[in-house]
Amino acid sequence: MTPYEDTIATVAADHGITVEEMRSKSRLPHLVKARHVAMYALRWRGLSLPAIARYLGIQDHTTVIHGLAKFPPIVRKELARGLVERGAGL
Repeated sequence: MTPYEDTIATVAADHGITVEEMRSKSRLPHLVKARHVAMYALRWRGLSLPAIARYLGIQDHTTVIHGLAKFPPIVRKELARGLVERGAGL
C-alpha cells in the first residue's frame, strides 16, 4: 500500500466508510464529505490535482479543485493537525 492509499484508508476509516465507498460515484453527503477530506489530505502531501483524481476514482481534476475550495483556511489547519495526530502519514 502506498502512503497515498494509506491516507485514503485512514480518512475512510475516520468517516466510517470503506475505501470502495469513497471511490464510488455516489453523491451521498457523508461520502462526499469524506472525499473532500481525502482530497485535502492528498493535496497537503503534495499530490497533483490529476493524481488525486486518479487515486479517488474521480473523472476530472476540476472536481478536485471544487472539493478543495470547500474548506475554509481555519478548517484546513485543524484538519491537517487532526490527520497528523491520527497518523495518516502526513
